[in-house]
This record gives sequence, structure tokens and C-alpha cells, in this order.
Amino acid sequence: MDEFKELKNVKGPFIVDSSEKEPVYMIAVNNKNYINLNKEGAFLIQGIKDDISLDSIAEKLTELTGDYCTREKIIDICQSYTKELKELNSKNIKNISIFSKNTVYKISLFFSSLFHPYIALPLLLAGTYILYMLFNTRTFNFYWFYIFIFFPYYIVLPLFIVIKYMSTMSFDFIYVYISYNSLWVFVLYMFSNIMHEIGHASSCVYFGVKPGEIRKGIGCFLCDVGFSWNLNRTKRVIVDISGFYFQLLTGCLYYIIFLLSGWEPLKISVYFIIITCIFSIIPNSKNDSYYAISDALGVLNFNKTCITTLRYFKNKLFRQETQELPWPKRIGICALLYLIFCFTFVFYLVIF
Repeated sequence: MDEFKELKNVKGPFIVDSSEKEPVYMIAVNNKNYINLNKEGAFLIQGIKDDISLDSIAEKLTELTGDYCTREKIIDICQSYTKELKELNSKNIKNISIFSKNTVYKISLFFSSLFHPYIALPLLLAGTYILYMLFNTRTFNFYWFYIFIFFPYYIVLPLFIVIKYMSTMSFDFIYVYISYNSLWVFVLYMFSNIMHEIGHASSCVYFGVKPGEIRKGIGCFLCDVGFSWNLNRTKRVIVDISGFYFQLLTGCLYYIIFLLSGWEPLKISVYFIIITCIFSIIPNSKNDSYYAISDALGVLNFNKTCITTLRYFKNKLFRQETQELPWPKRIGICALLYLIFCFTFVFYLVIF
């Protein structure tokens, strides 16, 4: 079965802890990408990984499903999974490896203790106070223009922000923007992004899951935490938001050093970090909040959950025939409420 060696090396199959009424099976590919499986598909891939012959797998599937299954059908299914697997893996080829699996594990093992409740809670409280001190300086608005030049999450939103806050820009800010210190801001911010990924990896190690390598993607760093799908929902949410935890801790450290040294790039880097975390609450492009909300609700696909729930209530409203939701109605409603919150958040930034 060498022709299916890609399937033998996948992470899984896992039975995912979810809110869906039927068991959810999947295999993890890279980062948190996945291929959804049915029960038969999970049985097939596990058989491939256990070096069971295709004829034996076909025979057992026939017994399991009650439908006659042939070797040729097994090959067709394996080829379709292999094709989908290669397509997902091809997206990762262009990413440059920064830290190997072993290096990531060693670093994460060192930082994993920061997730112990007796350590994490005091750090969060201290970090909250430090950020309060930062915002209390009343200078945050000066840097919105600088931040949105490099973070064009939306096309229209940055334009409104620039117009709104243009009058608040000071000469000192302009100087920092065009000076050599901008390079240091970039370096400090990139380091905080690496710490963001170390946060994901460290939480995996804390929960007994070995993380993968850290790679440089397009405009970001990516840590492979595919094995976290094997954790329960609560632990998966912690893995999802642990990047923010580490990045904000890095920002707090920057601000403490700024207070001691007065070095301006440190302070501006903190603003970059804060804006990144604020806009990451909008679940776009399958970012951390996308996975955090999906895992908290117990669904694999937040966008699909919203669309399916909207279609369900629309059909109910107009008394059209509709299928029951695969998850409890309250889950779909919570997903829609969070989506409304995100739109309200963007609207608030534009208007106010």
C-alpha cells in the first residue's frame, strides 16, 4: 500500500469533541486544516495506518455497513482522500520552516508552565493592569494611522480611521514613522508574532500534545497544532487563544522596558500587538478567533454553521421544507449572535 503512504502519515483519525448530534470524525493535515470523515472513512484510514490489506478492509466494511464493498471501491475512496490531502499540503509548501519540530518542542516545554492556573491567573491580572496603564496615557489614537497602513484587514475601514484620526497625529509620531526606529518596530512586532506561535505550541505541550514546526507564511507565522483536534473542546479553545496570551505578555514586557528606558519603538510595538489582538476577534480567513469560536460552540466550520442556521430559520419562517440542524439550535443562534457582534464592532470603529 505504498501508493497510499500519505494516508499512513496523517494525524488521526480523531473522534472530535463537538456539539453535533452524530459523532464527528476527521484527520488533521497541517496547522488546523482537516478533512472531515464519516465513520466508514475513519475505519478505512485507520486500517491503512495499521497495514491491514485492502481486501480485509473491504470485507470488514461490508460487515460494518451491510453494503457490499470491493477492493476497487476502497482504492477509489483512498485516491479521493489522497488527492484532497495533497491539495491541502500544497498550500504549506510555499511556507518557509523557521523552527523544526524538536526545537519548537524544547522551547514550548520551557514555557508550558505558564499555563498552570496558579501562574497564568497572576500574569493575566498583572498584564491587564499594565495595559490599563498604557491606555490611561491617552495617546493611543496617535498611532491608528500607522497601524492600519500595515494591517489592511478591510478596504474601506482603514480609510475612515485615517480620516477620523488624521488631526490627532503629532510631529513626534511623524518623526518616528519615517525614522530608522521603524525598523526596530518591525523587528519587535515580528518577534511578538513568533511568541504568538510559541504560545500555541506551549499550550499543546501543557496538555500533552506534541506540536509541529513553525513556518513563515504570507504575512504571518504558522505553528502546526493539528494534534490538538484530539483534545476536548475546552482545551482546544485554550490552544486557540494561547497565542494572544503569549503575544500580550510580550507586549506587557515591552511596555515595562519602555517605562524604564523610554525607547519609543517598544511602545509603538505594543500598539501593533493590541490592534492585532483586537481585530483578531473577527473570525475571518480562519484566524485564531475563528477556531476558538468554532471549538467553543463545538462545530468544525463557523461560517458553515452561520449559513446553515440562517437557511434553517428562513425555511421555518416561510414554512418551507428543511432538514434539522446537525447541532442544537442554541449553538446556531450563538454563532449568529457572535457574527452580529463582529459586524457591530466594525460599524462602531467606522462611525465612532
